[in-house]
Amino acid sequence: MASSKSKLTEELLRESIIARLIGHLFNKRITKTLNLLSKESPALQKANKRYKKASEELGNALSDAAKHRLKRKDREMY
Repeated sequence: MASSKSKLTEELLRESIIARLIGHLFNKRITKTLNLLSKESPALQKANKRYKKASEELGNALSDAAKHRLKRKDREMY
């Protein structure tokens, strides 16, 4: 394991791995379910499209904000 200022315990590592796996499975199942339901109802299909677009925009905005925060942190002198 790489050295760092705060060492992660084995329990924390396991917890983070399990949380990622469960999150991935949960998101995958939700996507499949929404796609199946949207085939039955035009209103659900439209809502599903809006959800996907909003989710993508949120992800882009968060990544842009993180990039700007890093640039600003690099410029600041203490």
